[in-house]
Amino acid sequence: MNFFERAFVFFAPSAAVRRAQARAQIALIRKFDAAKKGNRTREWRTSNSSTNADLRTSISTLRNRSIDMYQNNGHLRSLIQKLTTNIVGAGVRPSVEFPSSKAFEKKLLKTWRKWAESESSDFDGRIDFYAMQALVVRNVIMSGECIIRRRRDLSTGIPLQLQVQEAHVLDHSKDGFSFENGNYIVLGVEFNSSGKRVAYWLFDEHPGDASLRSGLVSRRIPADDVCHVYFVERPGQVRGVPWTVASMLKLRDLDQYEDAQIIRQKVAACFTAFVTDTTDGAIGNTDAARLEYDALEPGRIEELPVGKTITFSTPPPAEGYDSFTKGVLRSASAGGGITYEAMTNDYSSVNFSSGRMGWIEMHRQIQEWTIAMVKPMCNTVWGWFMEASGLAGVVRSTQVDTMASWTPPRREMLDPVKEAKGVVELLKANLMSYSEALRKAGYEPDDVMEEMASDIKKLDDLGTVTSWDGRLLKTKAEGGGGDPPANSDG
Repeated sequence: MNFFERAFVFFAPSAAVRRAQARAQIALIRKFDAAKKGNRTREWRTSNSSTNADLRTSISTLRNRSIDMYQNNGHLRSLIQKLTTNIVGAGVRPSVEFPSSKAFEKKLLKTWRKWAESESSDFDGRIDFYAMQALVVRNVIMSGECIIRRRRDLSTGIPLQLQVQEAHVLDHSKDGFSFENGNYIVLGVEFNSSGKRVAYWLFDEHPGDASLRSGLVSRRIPADDVCHVYFVERPGQVRGVPWTVASMLKLRDLDQYEDAQIIRQKVAACFTAFVTDTTDGAIGNTDAARLEYDALEPGRIEELPVGKTITFSTPPPAEGYDSFTKGVLRSASAGGGITYEAMTNDYSSVNFSSGRMGWIEMHRQIQEWTIAMVKPMCNTVWGWFMEASGLAGVVRSTQVDTMASWTPPRREMLDPVKEAKGVVELLKANLMSYSEALRKAGYEPDDVMEEMASDIKKLDDLGTVTSWDGRLLKTKAEGGGGDPPANSDG
């Protein structure tokens, strides 16, 4: 402690304490290289603003640029399409357990399938619910979010239709508004004084539609009639962020680089040959035929005028093109949460083990998106469906709260034999239920078991025992004989 600091302690002890605390904090910060100030971090601009504050000024730009890239950039289009296919595929499907009444369980699922697999579930009447899942997820990846609005149509058997709308219909200009009842609006989403979502401010049509009938005036829609789908990355996040934000610039730069390379090669290829005059202006053989440069053809022999020489062009090689392109695409795929191989269909640099590890990591990420985003969306739609089924008299008031579990799309096994053996060992050790194994494989347990029971009954009626029949294997283990019946497939 120097003289100044000792005097500070004597005359202003409180201020001296604060000074010591500040110096201690500075010393702590300096222990982290990333927190230091110097040449390496001079251009590192940071902000302590919330994600909502960041989105206020950039949400439209990010969304529109991402959509433009999807429409015009093949790499980004592939990234979005592959993610969509792997997350929802042919659809995330429900199963219901109602132990007190299996008949009701079957009736409910039959009613669901009739509604969900019909275009009548779509407000626009174009696609079914499972196609809507893909539409929603694709737009969430591309635009950051998507809106599903509940519509009640009493003319249909189940008075429920779903209207999928782009994020543009959510009026983000409605921001900072407050009401006398304590409600407030953040980027088009209205909250009550407790911070619960109570309404969304939506345009009736897409703001970019040239045939607007209602004008650019948003209306208040109760939150119970809106399913706002997006992936929450930060606490308090009200709106979604396009998943492509970390990849857009790199892919755009790559797109421009590829265009430049193509134009370079095209220009070079256009100049087939160059004719040089070596006479220094002297008059040569003016009677010689002139070369028709635009009429070159294979095998042609041409006599050149005196003093003329011809040199054929060689287009410059695109050195480093492949390595540079792969490097950018690997970075872009990592930013998008997908493997390079899946995005590009380039499997030239992987073997089975490395490919399997990449797929496992990607599948874990997909599981996170499914749990955090897809299943809540499906649960919301299921709640609307059950409420509508109650109005239609399909279910009683005591059954409206029946919940569903959701099975993701079937995952293709990389090595079916090895993976199947692993599942069998888990089942034998009672570390996995049969239903869980089926769900992990993307199958609906009840459907599979009913189909198996039906097949076994048909085989029994025919007097046929297959070599893979579990009952036969059990009989062998108990010493009941090892040979299958004569009419088995053995």
